[in-house]
Amino acid sequence: MEGASPGHGRRRGRTIKILAAAAMAVVLAAAGETVLVLHTRPGRIPVHVLPVGQDMSSATAIAVDGSHVWVASETDRWGGSVTELDASDGRWVRTLAGPSYGIHSPTAIAADGAHLWVANGSGSVTELNAGDGSRVRTLSGARYGFRGPTAITVAGGHVWVASYDGGVTELNAGDGSRVRTLSGARYGFSAPNAITVADGLVWVANEGGVDGRGGSVTELNAGDGSWVRTLSGARYGFNAPYSIASAGGRIWVTDLYPGIAGGSVTELNASDGSWVATLTGGCYNFDSPHGIAVDGSHIWVANSGASQAGGSVTELNASNGSWIQTLSEDTWMQSLVRGCIPGVVASGSYHFGNPGLVAAVGTHIWVFGRDGVRVLTDPAARPGRGERR
Repeated sequence: MEGASPGHGRRRGRTIKILAAAAMAVVLAAAGETVLVLHTRPGRIPVHVLPVGQDMSSATAIAVDGSHVWVASETDRWGGSVTELDASDGRWVRTLAGPSYGIHSPTAIAADGAHLWVANGSGSVTELNAGDGSRVRTLSGARYGFRGPTAITVAGGHVWVASYDGGVTELNAGDGSRVRTLSGARYGFSAPNAITVADGLVWVANEGGVDGRGGSVTELNAGDGSWVRTLSGARYGFNAPYSIASAGGRIWVTDLYPGIAGGSVTELNASDGSWVATLTGGCYNFDSPHGIAVDGSHIWVANSGASQAGGSVTELNASNGSWIQTLSEDTWMQSLVRGCIPGVVASGSYHFGNPGLVAAVGTHIWVFGRDGVRVLTDPAARPGRGERR
């Protein structure tokens, strides 16, 4: 129509999408499909590329510590580095690399304010001074029990290191001395690759057998390292657990293997390890979920994209595990065919580049993909209430 503004056309197109989505939801409901409808429509999330000035495509782990973000990267088989970024704007501060730092094929990183702890796949842990980046010490040798370290966390003056081919080593964060190494059948460790501390317990996610199926979570007493329980079996829905996070009295575990509707997230009660829910299929639309991060009342899951081109990021409500939206190249279409109306309304093009890592940095979510770092700005006022399917 002559004289119509460009904005008029965009609004008309959005209206058509909404009406089409509503019609599709009715059809799906009539066909007996489960339809999730949120009471609150999520808003459009602004996104921009982080101008870090560094190649982050080889990033293997992230640690957020106040005004600093530390990124571990693997440059070649035994090489590696740690890059420090300013948390406020992503500005590059320094990159620590070279023989003098003792960083070799880093797989995980943790920060406690004064120090950084880097787990090296070559079989050691490097301690760095967070103030100036200088190396404090490198811990290695048979006495530490490091056998392919894959995960590390620090809490309450202790550092916990999980080894893929071994067990869990506890260190004194004050001087790096070994406290104990936990291993053996009673602990139930099976290729552990993620670890966190919550509610006085150490939670270890075990990937499981060589076929990538199954898996478990081992609980340890953070006070003395004693075994509490091992969670396994069909009721937990574990399927190659990959990452783990804690929030609001809950433990969240991403299950990588795409054999079960593209992967899943298992929600546990942090007080006793009991199963709460296994989130999968439908509106969740997980696709090989790798990284997970907690931002106040929201959970963010990075889907590496075994079947979706470019991958995606799924936002969940931390209070009840309900789906809020999935951000991807074709968010509105994916939501529409599942009858997930809010995802259609909040649609947009998000080019994540098969993300494997995600981190909550203040009020922003940093998503690390093969073609850069995307930053999501989450409106603090968006409540994200929902109902579980």
